[in-house]
Amino acid sequence: MHHVLSGERETPVEGSPADFVNLYCDAWNDDPNLRPDITAILIELDCIRLSENLKYYKGYLLDMR
Repeated sequence: MHHVLSGERETPVEGSPADFVNLYCDAWNDDPNLRPDITAILIELDCIRLSENLKYYKGYLLDMR
């Protein structure tokens, strides 16, 4: 826990969607006033999920041609 208090953060998992990494980093902002609240986090997660699903379905539909 000391490393978090000193400002260190985990390295994002390779291959994670950029939007998720950005949200993750925003949530770990040193300034609590700049961190998104839970409502903003849930909205963003829904948007990420919809975006990823759309990419999947677009790819699936293109593969079906």
